[in-house]
This record gives sequence, C-alpha cells and structure tokens, in this order.
Amino acid sequence: MLTTLELKVNHIRAMTDTSGPVPADATVVGVGGQVGVAEARFTDADGKLYAFATTTCLVFDISAGR
Repeated sequence: MLTTLELKVNHIRAMTDTSGPVPADATVVGVGGQVGVAEARFTDADGKLYAFATTTCLVFDISAGR
C-alpha cells in the first residue's frame, strides 16, 4: 500500500483537440525502505513535452497495523 507524500506537476504547454494522443511515460526513480520516488513525462508523437510530474510516496505494509 502507498500514500502520496508529495506530487508536483509542471505544465509546459496546453493540450488541444489537435494535440493527438499524449501518453504518459512513467519511471520509478528509486525505492528505499519506506519512500519511493517516480516521475512521468507527457509527450506527443512528435516528442513535444506537454507536462512533467514527480511524486514521492510512502510505502507501507497495511497488515502491519493489525
């Protein structure tokens, strides 16, 4: 289980009806004992960057509290 500690999104340019599909390419940057960091980039078919996001998450075992 995880919960978000921090989420940051940088909007580079506006998406319009002519932008076409803008998929997210996400990567786990690293995971430690209880904290994980990931990033995502949103680019179109031509490689134009629309947004960039990072997140820091607290990872925990939900059964540990039972």
